[in-house]
Amino acid sequence: MSVFVLFYVVIFKAVNPYKYAVVGAVYEILWLFIVATIFIIPVIALWVLLKNKFSIKSFYLYSLLISAATIGLLFA
Repeated sequence: MSVFVLFYVVIFKAVNPYKYAVVGAVYEILWLFIVATIFIIPVIALWVLLKNKFSIKSFYLYSLLISAATIGLLFA
């Protein structure tokens, strides 16, 4: 899920979503879901990491890192 959100942010930062009506409509439909997941995924990942005592092998650590990169890219 984090990778999908990262791709969404990268693609729509590089491309003008309102150039074509269909792309703009897809952008607007997915926007609320993406904004919610940008802030929910890191909270869930951090909670599970704390519960598992910060296991390096956990996918939640990588999800947290990807989410941090996405938030950094979003606000950069």
